[in-house]
Amino acid sequence: MVGKKEMSKVDQFIQDYGVKSLIFLRVFQGHLVDFISYAYGLTNMKFLPYIIISALAPIPWILLWQFYIFKRVGNLAELALWQLAAWMPLFII
Repeated sequence: MVGKKEMSKVDQFIQDYGVKSLIFLRVFQGHLVDFISYAYGLTNMKFLPYIIISALAPIPWILLWQFYIFKRVGNLAELALWQLAAWMPLFII
């Protein structure tokens, strides 16, 4: 599914930015978890840092939704607006 040329680009990206890029992507691109996991899974990154970052990075978003947003949602339309607002960083980046 991924050619050698494209995979070499991903490997070079990982070598250049490494763990910092995974932290950034996990925190700010939470909706693309499947794509991030696929790309990083095909690299030579060690499993332990990958799994630790993947487990801890969603915590800020979970806390934000649990303690702030869910308390302000009264119906499905408001939930949809909050979800759209949460996706804005994805569209900007």
